[in-house]
Amino acid sequence: MKKKIIPNIFSIASLLVLFGCSGETNGSNSDDLMKVTIKKGNGVSVYQIDGNSKITTVTSTNDKTGINELRSYTYDNANDLQMVKIDNSVYGTSYMYYQTETKRSDGKIVAKTKTMANTRGKNETYTMEYCYDDDGKLLGIIMRDTKGNIFAKGLEE
Repeated sequence: MKKKIIPNIFSIASLLVLFGCSGETNGSNSDDLMKVTIKKGNGVSVYQIDGNSKITTVTSTNDKTGINELRSYTYDNANDLQMVKIDNSVYGTSYMYYQTETKRSDGKIVAKTKTMANTRGKNETYTMEYCYDDDGKLLGIIMRDTKGNIFAKGLEE
């Protein structure tokens, strides 16, 4: 199971380097959860990653503002994110809902369109384009907003 978790740890390690954070991996516990702590400025975020390489919760604290937040993630049977529950010590509880449409070709995911209802009730739509090499190995994913602007690039397991 640890091999499945390694790509997410590398992804989180990439975030550490990109955003100038520091962090540590605390190993796995009896529930087969990996705990990753990321520290940036006055804040600390603790990620719980399950045996399927999915983030289950993120607990964030900020010593300067005193705000504490717990985000809980819910996935469907295809491991697509469905909902994020946000418990914030200042703003209370809110929910973000996601809807995913997947396009496949030759058994591979070619694109996913995700529609997210944010906490203010506004829908945001993003398209992830999956890029493969000649051998069918996933090279990377490009995420675009509705205007075609690149929002993020990366490699997903």
